[in-house]
Amino acid sequence: FFFFFFFQAEDGIRDVERSRGLGDVYKRQVLATCSDDRTINLYNTEKGFEKIAQYSTGHLSDWHTLTYLELEENGSRLVCGTQHGYLAIWDLITKKNIFLKKVQNGGIEGLRWRGNIIATCSSDCALLITKIT
Repeated sequence: FFFFFFFQAEDGIRDVERSRGLGDVYKRQVLATCSDDRTINLYNTEKGFEKIAQYSTGHLSDWHTLTYLELEENGSRLVCGTQHGYLAIWDLITKKNIFLKKVQNGGIEGLRWRGNIIATCSSDCALLITKIT
């Protein structure tokens, strides 16, 4: 499996240490992908799909195929669901996994992130609302 989406990223951070790697412009087209190799990759579409970041769920003990992902509205965090019902969130500035929790009994088949709420639906036909603090 291979899932992807485009998003318009805002990164006005000029400091290389703090930048999430999206460049030195305020808006840039970025392609984000997730797949069954447990990775999320971000690509700069304005530079020949140059890979600019990679995130992994390799720290989980079981194999977790990544199924769906979405960028937070302000563009500083990324959420991804797995086929084992986990939600994982990465801070794109620090490049660290900041949230990991099993929220569904089935595989996550869709998700939406608005404000501090993430809604997920799963293969066991359940809809769940998770509040992120």
